[in-house]
Amino acid sequence: MKLIISPYVGVGPLRFGMTRAEVRLSLSSTPREVQKSMTSPLKTDSFRDWNLHVSYRDDYICNAVELWRGANPVLHGCELMATRYTALLDEFRKLDTNLEIAVGTFISRQFGISVHSPDPAGTPESVLAFERGYYDG
Repeated sequence: MKLIISPYVGVGPLRFGMTRAEVRLSLSSTPREVQKSMTSPLKTDSFRDWNLHVSYRDDYICNAVELWRGANPVLHGCELMATRYTALLDEFRKLDTNLEIAVGTFISRQFGISVHSPDPAGTPESVLAFERGYYDG
């Protein structure tokens, strides 16, 4: 199933700013709650049947959706998980002059996403869509 990314709005049926209850209702699924890091104050919802995680900010308000292999995130008609990482990186370099690049990862604040691939010659391992201010600390 294609999950359309609307920059700074949401992914598929999910919208940034939804409550945890609204997220769960919109996906008609019961997630597994996971602690992604020891420093994270809130648990993340893992929806295995959707191949995604939903992260929350204060009071369990949705602020990011991470999709991994098996999901089909689409941005402006491009199926991100089906496109080689290097091809995505080349395209986003043209579209976003402020693209942030690290080894195997890039962040586009213009489009509100980050893409990660441990193998730059392969397809992405994950795509993160986020709300405005997500990386501002």
